[in-house]
Amino acid sequence: MTNRPKVTAMYYVKNEEEFAPYSILSIYNVVDEIVVVDNGSTDRTRERLSAFDKIRWFEYQTEDFSELGNFALSKCQGEWILKLDADEVFYQEIEEVLPVLTEYDQIDGYTCLFFNLMFGWDQMQNVSKDDGRFQRIFLFQNRPGIKYINPIHESLIGIGSVIAESGLDYVHYGYAKPMEFILSKLKQYARKMGEPYFYEGRTAKHLLEQAERRPFPFEHPEVIKEYIKQKGYSGGTPKPRKDIQQLRQYLDQIVASKDTRIEQKPENKGRSLEIGALPSCISLGFEHLDIRPLPHVNIVGDIRNIPVEDNTYDQVIVPGYLMEHLPYHDIVKALGECCRVAKAGGYVMVRVYDGRQIATAYAKGEISNENFNKLIFGDDRQGWERHRCILDNATIREMMAKAGFENINLEYYENWMIQIAGRKPVSQRDVE
Repeated sequence: MTNRPKVTAMYYVKNEEEFAPYSILSIYNVVDEIVVVDNGSTDRTRERLSAFDKIRWFEYQTEDFSELGNFALSKCQGEWILKLDADEVFYQEIEEVLPVLTEYDQIDGYTCLFFNLMFGWDQMQNVSKDDGRFQRIFLFQNRPGIKYINPIHESLIGIGSVIAESGLDYVHYGYAKPMEFILSKLKQYARKMGEPYFYEGRTAKHLLEQAERRPFPFEHPEVIKEYIKQKGYSGGTPKPRKDIQQLRQYLDQIVASKDTRIEQKPENKGRSLEIGALPSCISLGFEHLDIRPLPHVNIVGDIRNIPVEDNTYDQVIVPGYLMEHLPYHDIVKALGECCRVAKAGGYVMVRVYDGRQIATAYAKGEISNENFNKLIFGDDRQGWERHRCILDNATIREMMAKAGFENINLEYYENWMIQIAGRKPVSQRDVE
């Protein structure tokens, strides 16, 4: 037996009897132990998982997913932690790739992509294999200080800043279930997030008509393929496998470059966060957050669920070309996250297209049809570049107020782009 680092697979589950066995089968050969925390299952989940001898079973019931995650973390004994949900199934190439990933102890964690099936076994939300919206950190070193925050859609913090792409993929089956089940689940989340009326009046038919879907092009993972075939689907082409030699070259470059990056921070200006900035226009002295693990990115995460402690930054900047790519109902949530991570009295700036000004300019003949379509609808060459909403001065101000900001002002307007800024309120407790 080699001295390779030990790996713990970590799950917390509730009524996952359908997919949990396949998820565990997909990673069973590359982990040393499997921590499963049951959050009050009433189905056959435990019975179906009892055959796996690597499982260490715990029970812990709470509606706070960060609390649940931190309890699970406390039970993990491996040097690396592989975090999975019970409805996520990896392709078989993980057995060849994961041992390589864990060789690199200079790397703090890894991301992977996933195919988010929607309303069936042959439809997905991804616009392509490389759709960056469906990417997350799944493997990280087990170190003191790592923990989850946020009670819903929990975020992991404290893992370190050296995050690399693994090249691995898995399939998420949770939304391939019947539409009535999905609608019930969405209503449950909306209720927990304080928006109980968000899905009121919507039916499964509405979801089917409105959901973004495209054909799922690949075969299903080997461990679940026969089960899916029994469900009536057996199509797709084999998914390309990761080239191990290229992976090693890429990881060697990450390790070699991490010590040569110079982090420039302003003196006596506190901490600043820039979210979603392009590599060509990043601001020096800022920490940078993006959903993709790019070379200039310090924190890999989603603006709707920022993996940072409360009250961390003196200023938070959201440059242009970001908010309009979010669904309308997610923007207040994203602004709320910006408010949460800002310090009391902290400055938060958001830059967006002003749809009203664009429409006015178009009516005056100042914008061509081509530019109007691009400004309003985005560039769909990559799919994820399309605009999912369009805002204006009044709307973004209203959203910032709803997210908790005060002293909201228009700072400038240029080329149909507006810059709106506000501050997080200072409470009496903060003053004292």
